[in-house]
Amino acid sequence: KIALAAENIDKAVQECDAVVKTHDRLVAEKQELELALSSGGSAVQDIVDKTNRMESMKNDVQKQVDDTNKRIQNEKDIINGIQMAGSKVSSDAARLRDEIKEMENIAEKCEEDKTSKDN
Repeated sequence: KIALAAENIDKAVQECDAVVKTHDRLVAEKQELELALSSGGSAVQDIVDKTNRMESMKNDVQKQVDDTNKRIQNEKDIINGIQMAGSKVSSDAARLRDEIKEMENIAEKCEEDKTSKDN
């Protein structure tokens, strides 16, 4: 019996070593998977955080764009007001020039009448 056991011990040791190697390999795979799962959760959270930051930055930029567009519209309104005032000033100036010419003509006629009456 001892001789039979001695013959089979080497085979049993080899089988045990094979099982231990397989166990070690499976434990290593399990640790890798656990690490991947635990870091995967943080990777998802990192993406969520980045997305939130990007949305916040997008909202800030959109607000700046909206404010700039409002300022541009206000500037356009001011320019239109200035152009309208300039047109009014030009038309008033033309009207006043016409009035001045008319009054100069009247004054000239009055001078002519006065001169003709004096003579």
